[in-house]
Amino acid sequence: MSGSNLSIAKVSPAEMPDFIFDVLQQASGPRKHHFQDDPNNPMFTDGRRDNDLFNLAYTLAKGGMGPETNFEILKQIATSWGEGNQTGWLKAKVESAYKRASGRGILPDKKSTPDQASIESISLRLLERISRNAKVERIGLKTGFRFIDSTIYGLVEGWLYVIGAYTSVGKTALLIQLVINCLKYNRKAKIVIFSTEMSDQQIVLRLLACLTSIPSLKIFHGRLPKSDAELISDTDQDLKKSEIYIFDSVYTFDGILDLASQINPDLVFVDYLQNMMADGNIFERMSRIPIQLQDLAKRLDTAVVALSQVSNEAAKGESRIMGYKGAGEIAAACDFGVWLERDRDNKRLVNCFVRKNRHGMTCKTTLEFSENFTSLRETF
Repeated sequence: MSGSNLSIAKVSPAEMPDFIFDVLQQASGPRKHHFQDDPNNPMFTDGRRDNDLFNLAYTLAKGGMGPETNFEILKQIATSWGEGNQTGWLKAKVESAYKRASGRGILPDKKSTPDQASIESISLRLLERISRNAKVERIGLKTGFRFIDSTIYGLVEGWLYVIGAYTSVGKTALLIQLVINCLKYNRKAKIVIFSTEMSDQQIVLRLLACLTSIPSLKIFHGRLPKSDAELISDTDQDLKKSEIYIFDSVYTFDGILDLASQINPDLVFVDYLQNMMADGNIFERMSRIPIQLQDLAKRLDTAVVALSQVSNEAAKGESRIMGYKGAGEIAAACDFGVWLERDRDNKRLVNCFVRKNRHGMTCKTTLEFSENFTSLRETF
């Protein structure tokens, strides 16, 4: 096939199962092959076409095949059952496959070439970004919280933010308020929430509660006064106009990478780190996942905010060390590390410590819940 980086013969069969290599030989052969009805090959049967096409594209990417040849193979396979004419969905699968392979470190990053790594090239890119920054009022997404906006210019693309606290202190409440505030100040912001704890509907309930000051459980109950029901309906209509995507069944970094790559968001939230799945114990997982999220922020040029549990020792002690639960890599990877503690004398107050700021000063501030605990604001 023309336009390929590697021919099919140059993709090592050791990189893939035998039946996938058989598919390659049949797809590149002179005779047409109907893959869906092949009794000798388990792939592409009803109900598994999409997954099999993606897995094939991903395997070819790992094996070293170029995207153009990869696409042509998928197109020929889909054409055999009459779905090869509209190619947009096939191109999306190929692009997603290469993004996944790149995110896993299987493909070289574009900046890893000697030319891109030279100080001259880096300086040129930096100056271009500084020039762009000079033309805008704020380089990051405005949050409405001084401890973020004044110390680090908001939520900046390419940076990783970590918010840590013990259970029921207010991590998710701060996430919800950040979403609402970011939409208020940045109407066109595209936001993705990966929730490993609450369902997508619970997240929307919390958003509605924050916007209307009506407790989420009261909204969920459904028996509301007419005025409250109308307020909820109007707020829901406004909320639907925003670009918010909520996923409540994605627990792996690869899943986050795949979906975020498709959406290309301005802001990604992960709630929370310790619930993410990967090989190994919690120390091993927390040693890898924060670094992967840091890399995600840089690769997609997006701000990533991850919530974290804290260790029991750190929660009980007076230490100012960032004891995020799992491994020191969480604190090491983040550009901006926040620690929340509930005030001992006033349950509506949350003490907020910026314990790491890679690009500026650390600080302390106080957040206050509204009377019905539906929203958070910074006290002045």
